[in-house]
Amino acid sequence: MLNMIVVDDEPIIVDGLYELFQDVADVELTLYKAYSAVEALEIVRRTKMDIVITDIEMPELSGLELQKRIAAQWPACRIIFLTGYSDFSYAHNAVRHGAADFILKTEGDEKIVDAFYKAVRSITMELDAEKLLEKAKRQMRMALPALQTQYLLHLVEGDVPEKDRIRAQRFTELGIGLSPDAPVLLVLGRVDDWHADMSGTDKALLLYGVHNIAEEYLSRCRLAFAAYSVNKFAVFVQPGETEAGQGDGEERDGGSALSMFVGGMLDNIQSSCKSYLKVTVSLAVGREPVEWAAAGRQWLELERLLGRGLGLGREALLTEGRETPADERMAVDTATERKLYRLLKRIDRAEAALENGQREAFVQWFDDVMEAVDRETPFNPFQTEAYYAVAQLLLKSINRTGIRPEPWTPDDLDRLMNVRFHAGWREAAANLRRTAELLFEKKQRDRSDRSDELVVKINRFIHDHLDEELSLNRLSEKVYMNPSYLSRLYKQLTGVGLSEFISGARMEKAKELLRSSRHKIQDICKMTGFDTPAYFTRLFKKHTGLTPQEYRELHGKAVW
Repeated sequence: MLNMIVVDDEPIIVDGLYELFQDVADVELTLYKAYSAVEALEIVRRTKMDIVITDIEMPELSGLELQKRIAAQWPACRIIFLTGYSDFSYAHNAVRHGAADFILKTEGDEKIVDAFYKAVRSITMELDAEKLLEKAKRQMRMALPALQTQYLLHLVEGDVPEKDRIRAQRFTELGIGLSPDAPVLLVLGRVDDWHADMSGTDKALLLYGVHNIAEEYLSRCRLAFAAYSVNKFAVFVQPGETEAGQGDGEERDGGSALSMFVGGMLDNIQSSCKSYLKVTVSLAVGREPVEWAAAGRQWLELERLLGRGLGLGREALLTEGRETPADERMAVDTATERKLYRLLKRIDRAEAALENGQREAFVQWFDDVMEAVDRETPFNPFQTEAYYAVAQLLLKSINRTGIRPEPWTPDDLDRLMNVRFHAGWREAAANLRRTAELLFEKKQRDRSDRSDELVVKINRFIHDHLDEELSLNRLSEKVYMNPSYLSRLYKQLTGVGLSEFISGARMEKAKELLRSSRHKIQDICKMTGFDTPAYFTRLFKKHTGLTPQEYRELHGKAVW
């Protein structure tokens, strides 16, 4: 949708052009008009303007000065100057200041319409797909470190291992300096304590400092660094170029040598972080390099090592063991544990789906979580973790939105927040599912009710103010929405565009007044919001096939 304003100190020109562009059907256009540059500025201050057709010579403020002020607020706005002066200096100044076109008033409507479509094409070209793609590429290069981190984390946290061909393609696209085919050794780290007065920016800079220290000590290796929470980071390590080109037997030895080298350097990395960055870090390294498909298992084991906090729980240096003592492991399959871990990592997506009313996406995630821990045993810790993760998500949504499932009682809250309230796991999972379904149903009803209220409010305002200016901007202020969004939403809800509805309402009111009142036609024109009798007559005949006078004579009642 485009916004356009016509500005001139001669009302006949403003009204004529306003009527001319009312008939434009192939461009979604909202029209405004102003009888002075000062009046135009008031409109432009509160409404984004795409095209301006303006006179140059006007009292108080010239068109050239108006152009400068509009450009300061809406730089992409196209200005079409319309003037009675053929002096070349005017055209030169107008174009020099960025005017889209310069037209003499004597050149006629066709020339003005051509200039309008030229401006529309110019605006459209700015959204050209190739330009957008090139801009996206530039932005992608700037965002490359973040995209690399995101993809590496996806590899170790994803449910399904990435296919070799796809992984190789993504490494190339993102410029990741690791081999997509060679084994990789993982090192996970944690900043044990941040200083109390550190901002988020300070923490990010310190993690970047940790990255630089790791690169310095592991300079003979290829590595990638990825920060994955406010205080955790991962280092993906492979042998350097000279070490990577060894035979199969040497490659296995090379893997052991890599693990030994990296493990030996962790103490140096830890000490340097403390000395130069004034932060303490804990580090855990994998036992040996693993294939990318197995990196997720090594990641999970290192996360567990750091989480157990062996020794003092600070400045730990840990190595993945070949076996973990049975008494330190839950009696749950490692695959199940890993799947739950990854699903709960995606809880932010589930929260977004819940907030946006995307039932299908939420239910899919919920079913995956329940399936991951479903077993015919008494409640185990992983079932309890899954239950409370979902329960807290539902409660958070209820509190944030103020939307309560119906029916909803204090007992329902107790049942939601106490897993032991239920006789078994299947009953507990069913209660979570029921609560989520009730929440989605209530959200949908509320959304539908609010949409109906919006349409009723807009329609009532239109009918009560048919004799006034009913611009999209004015209507949007009444319902506190962006004008473009209101236009799209109204058409989506009703199947009719706002401009079409306003025009139809005005026409019905005019027909009613013609049938049942003694008002003059020019008064009816004003009472129904049409700008001029000529425009009213032309539009009325287009709508009914009759002029207003012919309609009155055919359908009017004897009211005098």
